[in-house]
Amino acid sequence: MTSTGYGDISANTTLGRFIALVAMLIGLLLYGYCLSSIAATLANTDTPRVRFQEKLFVVQEFMKDHGVSPELNQSSAISVSSSADTGAPLQGLRFRIPAAAVTEDAHLPLHARDISSTRGIWVVRCISSGEELARRDLDEALTEFPLIAKQFKEAASNRDHLLELKSASQRQEDLEEIADTEELEADRSVEATSHRKTDTSVKVFNKYSDDYLEPFKKFSPVTRLFLKLLMSRVFLPSGRYFQLWEGFRVAISLLSVFTVTIQASFLHTSGTFWGINYFLEITFYIDMYLKFHSAFFNENKVLVTHPVSTAKHYFKTNFLIDLMACFPTELIAYCFVRSTHEYALHIYAVVRLNRLIQFYRVPLAFNYLESGVEMETGNIRKWKFFFYLVLFMHILACVWYFSACQPLFKLISDSNDTGLIYSNHHFCHNSSWTSSIESFDFYEEPIITQYFISLYWAAATGASVGYGDIVAKTQLEMVLALSAMIFGIVFFGYVIASVAASLANADAQRARYQEKLTAIGQYLKDNQVEKGLAQRVLDYYNYMWLRTKGVDTDSLFDGLPLSLKADVSLSLYQDMINNVPLFQNTEVGFQKMLAMCIKPDYYLSKEYIVKKHDFGKEMFFIHRGVVDVVSEDGQIVFDTMQAGRFFGEISLVYSCPRTASIRAQTNCDCFVLTKEDLDEVLTHYPSIKVQINQVAEERINAVRKRSDAKDLQTHPETASRTVTTKSPRRLPHPHPRRGTTPRHPRLCRAPSSPASSTSSANNLSAPPNTNNIAPSPNTNNNNDTKTKAEDGKSQNGKARGGEETSEPAGGDADGDHPSTAFRQPFPLCCFFGNKNYVETILRTNHFVLSPESPVVRNLSRLTCALAFVLTWTIIYQSAFQVWSLQITLFSYLCELVFLFEIYIKFHVSCADEYGELEKDFNKVYTFYLKKRTGFRLDLVAALPLDIFALCFPLEIRLIAYTFLRWVHLLRLFRVSEFFENWEKELNINMLQVRLTKTFVTVVVIIHFFASLWYFIACPPWEHGECLQGSWASALIIASLVMVIGQLLNGSVLGNIASTLANEEAGRVEYEERLDAVKEQMKDMKLNSKLRNRVISYFDYLWMRNKGVDQHTLLRDAPFCLQTELALNINEHHLTKVPIFKDAEASFFRSLSLMLRPVLITPNDYIVRQGDVGDEMYFIHRGTVEVMDENNLQQVAQVLHEGDHFDDINLLYDVPRRTSVRACTHVNLQALSVHDLKQVLAQFPSVEEQVCRIGRDLYGDYAASVNAQEHFPKKFSSD
Repeated sequence: MTSTGYGDISANTTLGRFIALVAMLIGLLLYGYCLSSIAATLANTDTPRVRFQEKLFVVQEFMKDHGVSPELNQSSAISVSSSADTGAPLQGLRFRIPAAAVTEDAHLPLHARDISSTRGIWVVRCISSGEELARRDLDEALTEFPLIAKQFKEAASNRDHLLELKSASQRQEDLEEIADTEELEADRSVEATSHRKTDTSVKVFNKYSDDYLEPFKKFSPVTRLFLKLLMSRVFLPSGRYFQLWEGFRVAISLLSVFTVTIQASFLHTSGTFWGINYFLEITFYIDMYLKFHSAFFNENKVLVTHPVSTAKHYFKTNFLIDLMACFPTELIAYCFVRSTHEYALHIYAVVRLNRLIQFYRVPLAFNYLESGVEMETGNIRKWKFFFYLVLFMHILACVWYFSACQPLFKLISDSNDTGLIYSNHHFCHNSSWTSSIESFDFYEEPIITQYFISLYWAAATGASVGYGDIVAKTQLEMVLALSAMIFGIVFFGYVIASVAASLANADAQRARYQEKLTAIGQYLKDNQVEKGLAQRVLDYYNYMWLRTKGVDTDSLFDGLPLSLKADVSLSLYQDMINNVPLFQNTEVGFQKMLAMCIKPDYYLSKEYIVKKHDFGKEMFFIHRGVVDVVSEDGQIVFDTMQAGRFFGEISLVYSCPRTASIRAQTNCDCFVLTKEDLDEVLTHYPSIKVQINQVAEERINAVRKRSDAKDLQTHPETASRTVTTKSPRRLPHPHPRRGTTPRHPRLCRAPSSPASSTSSANNLSAPPNTNNIAPSPNTNNNNDTKTKAEDGKSQNGKARGGEETSEPAGGDADGDHPSTAFRQPFPLCCFFGNKNYVETILRTNHFVLSPESPVVRNLSRLTCALAFVLTWTIIYQSAFQVWSLQITLFSYLCELVFLFEIYIKFHVSCADEYGELEKDFNKVYTFYLKKRTGFRLDLVAALPLDIFALCFPLEIRLIAYTFLRWVHLLRLFRVSEFFENWEKELNINMLQVRLTKTFVTVVVIIHFFASLWYFIACPPWEHGECLQGSWASALIIASLVMVIGQLLNGSVLGNIASTLANEEAGRVEYEERLDAVKEQMKDMKLNSKLRNRVISYFDYLWMRNKGVDQHTLLRDAPFCLQTELALNINEHHLTKVPIFKDAEASFFRSLSLMLRPVLITPNDYIVRQGDVGDEMYFIHRGTVEVMDENNLQQVAQVLHEGDHFDDINLLYDVPRRTSVRACTHVNLQALSVHDLKQVLAQFPSVEEQVCRIGRDLYGDYAASVNAQEHFPKKFSSD
C-alpha cells in the first residue's frame, strides 16, 4: 500500500493481482487524503499569522516611507505583534455573543484606573481586561441612557468634582504602586526587574551588596557552598551575547547528531571522531553552566535576573534533560567491558547515543523563529526541512548499516563464526541486505563507499520504491524496511503538505485581490464601459496592488492602543497640519485627533484628483509626486505643486464647489482629511472651531478682494460680465445660520500667499494665474517649481518637488541638443556636408520602451523559450558528445537574438518602488548597466568562450567546445526571473502559469540527471566506451535523484493544490453562506417553492458577479475616477428622467454615484402594487412587464433597456401604483430618496427645478391620495 514494491515479492495469480491493485489504489487514496488533511490543517493554523504578517509588513513599509521615528516604528511593530496570537483585533468580539450576555457583561464593575479629561478624548482603562473606551464610543453608548448621560454632563461641569476625581485617581495610583511593590517583594523583588527594553547583554551584580547576598541566606550551608560557584552576573535573553550563544549551541547540537551516529555505526575506531565528540561535549557542559546564569520571565512577565533565582529555574526545568544528554554513559560501559579493543570501542560508541537528546534544542529553535511575525518565515522553513531531510536520510543510512554490522560483546575470529564477515573493523552478517548486492563486493569497498551505499538504500526505502537491486533479507530488516517506508511517507507527506500550506497562505492575499479584480473586469464588461476608461480603472487597481498588496490603507493602524496610534499619527502628519493656516497655534490634543482622521490616498499619473464644479469636502496634502492646476478642459496648466504643498483647506470648512481642476502629473501619494472627520473633531473643541472659522473668513475676504482687483486689471471686459452668473443663487455670509451648510461659488478662492506655503491652487477653486497664461499656458512654472524643490523640504526630509521635471527624457528642454553624455568632438569623417551622422544616430538611439510594450513582452517570452531549448541542447551535447550542424546554427542564431535583447534592455524603462517609470534614457541606461543581475550577467552569459576550443587538440576539441558553452546556462537565471515576474502579474491564469513553470523545471531536471548518469557511465574521454561497474559509483547520484524527485513531486503537488485552493476559496465561502441560508430557511419551515426561489437567486448572483457586492466594488477608487465611471454607465439613464431635465452637469456627476445595482431573476416581482417604497428604477439590461392598475393579471406595458419607472416615489410618499415583474434576467439601477436628498442639498437650484417639474407631472395624483412630499421645505406653491 505504501509503494509498488521492490519486485522481490510479486502476485502470481489473478486474485493476487486484483488484491494488489486494490491495495495500491487504496494506499494511494489514503496517502492523498492524509496529505490533503495535513495541508489543510497546517494552512488553516497558519492563516491568521500570515494575514496579520501581511498587514504588519505594509505598516512597516508605510512608516518607513513616511519618515516615522525608529522608536515609534518599533513600538508600533511590537504592539501589533503582541496581538499576533489570533491575528485579529479583539474589538467586536463582545457583539457576537447573545444580547443577554452583553447586558450582563455591561453590569460588571469596571475598576477604573485612570479617567483623563484632556479636551476632546476620554479614556477609561480597565485593569482586568486592558480595554480602552474612547469618548466617541462613550457618547454613542450614552444615547441609550439619557439619565446617565445627564449625570456625566453634570459631573464634567463641576470643577470641584473633577479635582476630587483627579486626587482620587492619584491616590489609587499610589495604592497600586504600593501593592505592586508588595507583590514584587513576595515574588523576591530583589531578584526581579521590570520588563523594559535594555541595551545591555549582561547584568553584573555587586558581590558585597545586600541585594545580592540576601537570597543566599535562605539556604543551608552545604547548598550555599555550591551556590558560591555561581558568577555574579547573568545573561539577558534579549542581549546579543545570549542570542549568539544560543545559535552556536543549536548548531553544535545539530552537528553532534551527525558525529555521534556516524561514530556509532561506521567510525568507532577513528580517533579524530572521538576527539571531535569530546570537544563538542565540552561546549555542552559550558552551556549548562551558563544556563544557570540565564535570566527569564516569570509568570507575571517580570524579568528575573538574580543568579540564585536563575539557577533554581534552570534546575527545575531543563537541567535533568541536559544532564541526561551529556552523561558519560561510556564510562559505565567500560566498567563492564574493561577493554579497549575495537569491538569494545564499538560498544562504547553505541552507548553514547544518549547525546542525541541534545537534538531537542533544534525544533525549539525553529519553532521560536517561525513564531514571530516581524520577518518572513519561508526561508526559515526551507532550511528547517533541509536539515530534517538530511538528518532523516543520514540516520536511516546509519540504522541500515548498523542492522547489518552490529557490535559484538566479545572478541571472536572469522573461523569461530562463519556467519560473519570482517570488513573495515566491523563484523557484518553475510545473510543481511549487504549480501544481496550483485554488481560488486560490498565488503571489499572502503568505509566511505559503504556509507554511500547505505545512504542509497535509505533513500530507496524512505523516498521511493528503489530498483530491486538491494532488498531486505532478514525479519529484522523487513521490519526496518516497513518502518522506513511508512515513516518516509509520513515525513515526505508532511514536507509536501507544509509546502502546499505555505504556498496557499503566501498566495492567499493575491488570490483574494485577483477575485476582486476579476469582478471589476466583469462589471466593466457587463456595463459596456468605454475601453479607455476601463483600462484606467484596471491600471489603478494594478497600481494599488503594487503599493499596498491589497491591504486597506485606512485600517493600517487599527488594533494599536489609542495613545500609540495618536503618537504615530501625530508623528506622521504634525508638520503638515502646522503648515495649514487654519490649524496653526492649535492644541496638541486637537492635532492628535485630527491626525488620526487623515488617510492616505494614491493617484496615477494623468488622473484627476478633483474636478471643477464638484463640491469639495476634502483637503489634500501632497506627500510625493507632482500635481497640476489645470483648466476645465485640462489643456491649460495654471500652476504646478510638489511634495509638501496642500490644497482644499477652505472647502474643508465650507464644502463649496471646486473652481479649478487638480490633475496628477506623476504618480502621487496624498493624504486626505474630510469635512465629516473635521466636524466631529471640532465638536470637542468649540474654541478651535471659532478660531478656524475666523481664519477662514479672513482668507476668503482677502481672496475676494485680491481676485476682484486682478480681474479688473487684466480682463476688465470679462469682469463686467461675471457680475451676472449662471446660477441664481446668492452668496451666503461666511457665518451661516445654524443648521445650514454655507455654499459660495467663490468661497474657495485662496490667495497666492507665500506665508501659507501654498500656491494659488491651495484651494480647489483657486483663480487662474493670468500672468502665467499670457505668454505660454503650458509652461508649468517649471523654473519656480524647481527652485521650490531645491530650497524646501517636506516633513519627512525629502525634497518638496522630488526629482521629476517636465523636460523631455534624455535631452534638454528644447530638445535641440543631444544628451551631455554623448557630447564629444567627432572626426571629420562623421560629417557629410553640414550634417553630423554620428550625432544623429546617437540621438535616434535615445528612446525608452515601457516594460508593458508588446515588443518587450514578446521578446522576453521568445528569449525565455530559446534559453530553455538552448539549455537542453548544451546539456545534451556535453553528455553525449554529439556535434550537429543544425544544432550549431540554431545556437548561434539564438545568440544573435540574445544580443538583440541586451540592446533592447538598455532602453527598457525601470520602475521605482512607487511604480513610477523612468523616462530619462541616461538613467535607464545606467540602471541596467549597474544592476547586479543586469548587463554583467547577460554579458557573461553571452561570452563566446566556445571559440577558445580551437586552441585545444583535435581529439579533445569537441569536449572543450561542449563544456565551454556551459557559460550560456547562466540564462537559466533569466528563465527563473521571467516566471517570477509572470507570477507577480494580475489578471492571469495562475494555474496555467505554475503548470508551465513546473513543466519547464521538471524537463530541465530530468534531462540534466539523465545526461549526468550517461556521463558517469560513459565519460567522453573514453571515446564512446562505457565503463564496467560504473553504476556503483553513481549510487550517490541515484540517492540524490530519488530525494530530489520526491521533493519535486511535492513541489508540483503543493503548487497545484495551493493554486486550486485559492481559486476555489471564494466559491467555498459563498457555498458556506448559501448553506447557512438553506439551514435557516429549513428551521423557519419555509415552503419548498419559496426556498427554491431563494436558492435560484443566490445561484444567479454567483453566476453574474461571483457573490461580490457591485455597489461597494469600486468604493476604494479615487472619487473622480468613480464619478467618471458612474457617469459613463448611468448618464444616459438620468438624462431621460423628466424631473431632471436641464440639470447641471455636475449634478449628474454627483447623482450617478448614488445609483445602486439590483439583479432580478425571471418572473420575480420588482415592486408590487400598494407597497411602500422610496426608490425609482432604471432598466440597465433586460425586459420588465408593467401590470395594469385595475387588473394585475394583465400586462399594460413592456419596458426595455433604457426605460425607467416609479420616479414619482422620489418626490411623494405614495404607494406603488402598480406591480412590475421581470420577464428575463434584469439588471436595474435603483435611486432612493435619501441619496437624492444628499445630492440636492448641494444644488438648491436643481432642487427647486425638480420640485417644480414633479408638481406639474404628479401633483394632482399626489393630492388625490393625500401623499406627503419628500421635499416640503423646498417646494413652493404659486
